[in-house]
Amino acid sequence: MSLANKFNWNLINDHQFEEIVYEIVNAENPSKIEWRSFTGGKGRDIQAEFIIKGVFDEYISETRFIEAKHYQSGISATDITEALSWAMAEKPTVLVIASSSHLTNPCKEFINSWEKNNPNVRVKIWERKYLEGAILSKTATRQAAIRLGLLPPSINDLLPEMPDQARENSVYPAIAYRYLMTEEEISSIDDMKNFLQSVKEVIVDECDSNKYFEILELGIPNLSIRLSYLQAQIRLNIALLDYVFALENNASIKELEVLSEKIQEKIDEIKDDGQSQPRWLLVD
Repeated sequence: MSLANKFNWNLINDHQFEEIVYEIVNAENPSKIEWRSFTGGKGRDIQAEFIIKGVFDEYISETRFIEAKHYQSGISATDITEALSWAMAEKPTVLVIASSSHLTNPCKEFINSWEKNNPNVRVKIWERKYLEGAILSKTATRQAAIRLGLLPPSINDLLPEMPDQARENSVYPAIAYRYLMTEEEISSIDDMKNFLQSVKEVIVDECDSNKYFEILELGIPNLSIRLSYLQAQIRLNIALLDYVFALENNASIKELEVLSEKIQEKIDEIKDDGQSQPRWLLVD
């Protein structure tokens, strides 16, 4: 299961969406930040000031207006007209359009045209995929999402303790997909095997079993075996990637020994009746 499937945007309201966007901006360490939700936004829900280093190592003050749009459908050009009008009048360095859905293509084309006429204001688009990545990349934003109900507490079991530091590690992107499934989700394959067994029993009870011999005595058992090997291989892959991740993050010898033992346990799960070599049934 993808981490993106863990997000439930329908469970938060507009105010809570602004709050999570505020947490994302605040995680970037602005010199000043203001949540304007109850003060008359004037084309932005959040305003932040950043001190950044210029091309000649000089320090520059940058003002960002952030407009939060908690929509289920696509954002149209009409939906952002007010934000663009205020940006044109007050000229922030950056205008951010943050959306829990996406911007329509006509809306993006409208923004491109607007930027050509207003070159002093850069427009950044934060759509759902970007927001989800930003939330997962920092401990503070992830905890805020859990507190608001946007993410379940179990998300903590799918990520390193400090994901913001882990993502700086060069090996992390290559093994990021390890943090996509929980043991509970892997075990859910058992439900499919139980279902197949139930189907077999129904056919035996209601039909001539000889008529469906290939399905009952060959097809269903073989499929159940393949599902069992799939479970075992997923668990082995996770154990291997845990070891690599620990190795790249300077884990202790004792920690590596424990992880190594887990790898051996997972290898044993996919051996054929105690044979010395595992059966890689599903490997192409």
